[in-house]
Amino acid sequence: DVMKNFHVVAGSSEPAAYAICALESYGFEPENDEKVFYGIFDFGGGTSDFDFGLWTKSTEEDLYDYCIEHFGTQGDRYLGGENLLQLLAFEVFVQNIQLCMRQQIPFAKPNEMISVPTEFTGFVNDSQEARMNQKLMMEKLRPFWERSDSQGKLVVDLEEFSEFQLGLFNVEGTLKSNLGFEVEIDSLNKILEQRIEKGVIQFFESLKDTFSDKHMSKLLRADQINIFLAGNSSKSPILQD
Repeated sequence: DVMKNFHVVAGSSEPAAYAICALESYGFEPENDEKVFYGIFDFGGGTSDFDFGLWTKSTEEDLYDYCIEHFGTQGDRYLGGENLLQLLAFEVFVQNIQLCMRQQIPFAKPNEMISVPTEFTGFVNDSQEARMNQKLMMEKLRPFWERSDSQGKLVVDLEEFSEFQLGLFNVEGTLKSNLGFEVEIDSLNKILEQRIEKGVIQFFESLKDTFSDKHMSKLLRADQINIFLAGNSSKSPILQD
């Protein structure tokens, strides 16, 4: 009986819905024929979504206050907090490959990685143990990635991750407790910086592509594009830099 009155209506994309909320919350109130151009960089846990459009006063004020015109959506399918953690976890595995080989520790490759170096053959696979080891390492490194509170204040001593112990499973499914890992912190930071920078460059390339000849007639009087950051991962101090 409840489901007879339950309806789902497809509306805007999530980034576009965020744009509506953000533009209203920040007091963008276009008057007359004023045009407000926007771009959304939605950096979440799984992917990053880019959304672009135009915010104007409604020509049908009896029905709507404002009008949002959607120009286009693009994104980076592998730029997300969880995918970044996969890259970090795999880097720690690589830096400690001799230990993992001695202990027969398998590991899963990151989603973004197409092929695996031949020297890791047999130790990088999609077994249950490999995937569990990846997950355990990701959780160990999560504070290294998140590293700050809601105000952007650094709350983790990154040097604590230069040496740590962690239990992982070998190929027979036996937990090997308290394995000692040594990590080059600079390498982990470099991975984050380079991958996030790649995503930011892709965002601006998408913006340039979207605001092209196709919409040129509407862009003639545009003097700025308002960019909003969405998603928990956008709080990253590396992204802010």
